[in-house]
Amino acid sequence: MRHLLLGLLLAAASSAPARADEPCPAQSGSLDDIASKIASAPDCARAYAVMKACAVTTIGGVALATAVADICEPRFLYRLSSRQRRAYASEVARCRQQYEEQKRTMYVSFDAICEAGVAADFARRYGKR
Repeated sequence: MRHLLLGLLLAAASSAPARADEPCPAQSGSLDDIASKIASAPDCARAYAVMKACAVTTIGGVALATAVADICEPRFLYRLSSRQRRAYASEVARCRQQYEEQKRTMYVSFDAICEAGVAADFARRYGKR
């Protein structure tokens, strides 16, 4: 039963890009093109939206999620109190624990995409206004 649920969850997750709110703005769909669109995003929210629209469930998702975190974190990390930094670290750790038993690259990608979502959320809540 557990494997059936995991299979259904993975099927839903792998079809998520097709249901994205917007089409992927990258011309070719290559990782380099997508990363370029993320890097040129005017803000964290837009970078995260591009990543979600173009999400891939391969190890390439890690590079895209890292690009998003690189844009988002500088907008809020320096503003966080010690307590908020611990909360951020805790949420990132929770992302990493979701699939810690799994060794396939798609799970590493899922973890990284979750972490990018946490960074985008913290940037929205605590970032420059």
